[in-house]
Amino acid sequence: MERGRPIFVKGIAMNTAPLEQADDTLFLIEDEAPPGTTPATEHAWRILIVDDDEQVHTTTLYALANLRILNRPLAFLHAYDSEQARRLLRDEPDIAVVFLDVVMDTEDAGLQLVRVIRDELKLEDIRIILRTGQPGYAPELDVISGYDINDYRTKAELTRTRLVTSLTSALRSYEQIRTIVYSRRGLEKIVHAASELFEQHGLESLSEGVLTQISGLLGISASGLICAQKGYPLDGSHPERLYVCGAMGRYASAINHALDNLGDARIENAIMECMRNRANLYQDNYTVLYLRSTGGSEEAIFLDSSAPLRGVDRQLLEVFATNISAGFSNVYLFQKLNYLAYFDSLTGLPNRQRLEQILESDWRKRGAPYVLAILDMDHFSDIQDVMGGAIAAGAMEAIAQRLRDGLPAGTTLARFAYDVLAIVGAPNQISGEILLELFHEPFEVAGFSLPISTSAGLSLCDAGLNGQEAISNASLALSQAKRASRGRCITFTNDLAESSRQRLHLTQALRRAIQDNQLQLHYQPQVDLHSGRLIGAEALLRWQSLDGQFVSPMLFIPLAEQSGLILQLGQWIMHESCRQLADWRGKGLDDIRVAINVSPQQIKHGICATQLKQAMQAHNIRPEQIEVEITESMVLEDIDAAIACLNCFKQTGVTLALDDFGTGFSSLSYLHRLPINLLKVDRAFLREIGQADSQSVRIGEMIVALGKLLKIRILAEGVETQLQLDTVRAWGCDSAQGYFYSPALSPDAYLDWAKNYRSAGAA
Repeated sequence: MERGRPIFVKGIAMNTAPLEQADDTLFLIEDEAPPGTTPATEHAWRILIVDDDEQVHTTTLYALANLRILNRPLAFLHAYDSEQARRLLRDEPDIAVVFLDVVMDTEDAGLQLVRVIRDELKLEDIRIILRTGQPGYAPELDVISGYDINDYRTKAELTRTRLVTSLTSALRSYEQIRTIVYSRRGLEKIVHAASELFEQHGLESLSEGVLTQISGLLGISASGLICAQKGYPLDGSHPERLYVCGAMGRYASAINHALDNLGDARIENAIMECMRNRANLYQDNYTVLYLRSTGGSEEAIFLDSSAPLRGVDRQLLEVFATNISAGFSNVYLFQKLNYLAYFDSLTGLPNRQRLEQILESDWRKRGAPYVLAILDMDHFSDIQDVMGGAIAAGAMEAIAQRLRDGLPAGTTLARFAYDVLAIVGAPNQISGEILLELFHEPFEVAGFSLPISTSAGLSLCDAGLNGQEAISNASLALSQAKRASRGRCITFTNDLAESSRQRLHLTQALRRAIQDNQLQLHYQPQVDLHSGRLIGAEALLRWQSLDGQFVSPMLFIPLAEQSGLILQLGQWIMHESCRQLADWRGKGLDDIRVAINVSPQQIKHGICATQLKQAMQAHNIRPEQIEVEITESMVLEDIDAAIACLNCFKQTGVTLALDDFGTGFSSLSYLHRLPINLLKVDRAFLREIGQADSQSVRIGEMIVALGKLLKIRILAEGVETQLQLDTVRAWGCDSAQGYFYSPALSPDAYLDWAKNYRSAGAA
């Protein structure tokens, strides 16, 4: 016999007296291995015999030859001194039981080896059976207890039955301990796996991690797949459909395929049975685990296995499945949060943040030019206000669907803002004509036919332009399209960018000018045409920059309206006009009226009447000394708001005037509803006076006649010549202003002009 090598021994008849007692018949001794197996191929119990007596080794082998305990054969290793035993214990794995002689090379060699096993080698699972031929060297009870010794026998009392009984008890104890250790290590792996897997935010990465951790938990090769419901929006048409979200081993190519498209009936049937029963499925060559996340989604894990899983492995898998279902819940929660962060919940389209990412990660990296178009739905808020949120939402869905259907393949569609969409495509796919054509037909929503137009800004982009710059350029073009006229598409140009920069600089300068009191009011005289008397002036805003040059109101007034500075300016104009009237009153000019222009933003703000009343009270100005002017376009923008604002002014007692009448969309149908005192005829109707068959002159005359019919006083603007003056007087205008009398003057110059005008006898 080769010492220190594990061997299997078949049953051999024994002549040793102690091992031939009658109770031997209680145990099964097999002379042959079961059909189809040999001890060398089965997972045998490994038994180490440590004794310096060769006869003990031989006798033990004969006594235990071909014995199966707990359905497994025995394999033996041999050591003849404590040092040899120590090496075997250190190098050989899975030794279950040690038969250990107490007295060998020294009288306590066996006990010293016990200490090595437990304290040095830390082998806590191995069961130890002490044997001695010298009863006087028996260990103390505290040694047996402290070092977890299973049994102690003298060699004289070790009959075969007792030997087998001790070994069976030791192996059963070893198996229980190993199961506990295996379970504990499995649970530790589960805890560790859960902590790692919970960090995964993607369904595919989590699924791959789950399969890897299961293979490590069971000690098997990772060959399996995980199916989950993608749900809305990833599969909005079939939210209950199962997809392979993770796969390893021979199933790796199945990832992202629908379960019903795998072409493997065995896997499909097994997973569907698991899902129907909502229970794990254990078979000889595969296992299917059922998972249900806290959000209600369901998953199934399919695993190949070469043999049925042991009970402890099943228990560990069930614990693992319970824990890891929370990981899937976390992934679904993360996906939902990610969806809400980067997609529009109404249309399912990418939002602005996601659009920026797509521009950077997709279109820009292609290296080819592309077009970004940003589309603003014209007057879309009117649908919301008049027809309600549900119809507005349906309209936006209808618009998005038409664009999905009508745009070429390969384009990107996103919801940029509430009523703004964005489209990205190749230059031959996106143009103003293509976009406007998509809005030619009305949109059918809940039985309503809604005509919706769009204004669009386009930007031709190359790889040198980042996503934010592309969006900025298209947005700039859109702003220009909306300023110019609704329902237009404008393409970004460098000139447009330069104009925008100039507007920005001018806006910043205007803000500083307001802070530094660089703005001033000039006053253009207004004269009564019946008496020739000076009756007032229109307050006109002027901006003289630090270099002494005047900035045109045509430039800075629109900027003030766009930037919101007009609210601050409007309040200042009210107070400054009232202050100037008080100043003139102190200088003998007390019987004139000042006309103040009110902007659309002031009307929308809703407190300009209150601000005017406060300004008049602060400077002790009578209401009849103030005239408030609004334009026809302001009235038509929101007729009800305009009427409400005019009524508020009316309550203060001031005069109300409608400016620029007839220059825009006709407000004839609303004119009788407006509480106005004065109608101003625009200079556009006076320029062609003296020309034959002038349509504009005829319209001007009709406007005057209409005002007379409604008993509204008429003022003609822009009177520059004697002919124009004579004509508007003949029409029946009540008053006039223009260069024929004087341009707008500074306060002191106006005071001088008024005194000179009156002293000349015109008043």
